[in-house]
Amino acid sequence: MALHGSSWYTNPEFYSKLDILYVHAMMPVYCHEANFLISNSSLTTNDYIKYLHVNETKIATVPLAAGEEFVPIKDRQVLDDIKNKYKFPDNFILTLTSYEEKRKNFYEIQKQHNNVLLLIVGSGENLTYSCDSKLKEYVREKNIEESVIFTGKVYNVHEYLKSSDIFCLPTENEAFGISLIEAMACGLAPISTPVGGIKDIITHGYNGYLIEKGNFEQLYYYLNLL
Repeated sequence: MALHGSSWYTNPEFYSKLDILYVHAMMPVYCHEANFLISNSSLTTNDYIKYLHVNETKIATVPLAAGEEFVPIKDRQVLDDIKNKYKFPDNFILTLTSYEEKRKNFYEIQKQHNNVLLLIVGSGENLTYSCDSKLKEYVREKNIEESVIFTGKVYNVHEYLKSSDIFCLPTENEAFGISLIEAMACGLAPISTPVGGIKDIITHGYNGYLIEKGNFEQLYYYLNLL
């Protein structure tokens, strides 16, 4: 049985009451009946041992990997073709996939660097904690529509990543962070928070930068550094 997170125990505010009731009722049964458990991060493994008292000999940590399409672009013409395909301007591109309301702080970044284009890849549609409409409203209020692109649900994330310069995931809750693996596989410099399985992926100052949750001064600092 594969385990992709434990946030219904550690961050129940992200889920509906019905979801929480179901998980608390059924997850112990599933874990008990399973012959073996595979977790996507050390944090998830430890949480299942802590909250569900899973025997540590019955669970193993096996991190996720990026698909073969997530590779750096070595040919400038290929990059130009992708940017032309999506009509991206020749700006410095910052990509996010975390769908939390605190992404509103991009306005402060844009004020300092008006040549930055923000790509928000994916959609929060049908998610309990979606802030899709609030973010779009904020972008309209700040009159920065030309500096922000909402891609909506897409199946070719690798093309957006390959077009980008920096990948930012300042999330407050993340079981593993496959989007980080995919971005790094495309050669992007990542900035994220040391939550969940992200601590298994980024070593601060070595293959990316980690910032404190909600600390946007740190975020601005490392964005400027990169």
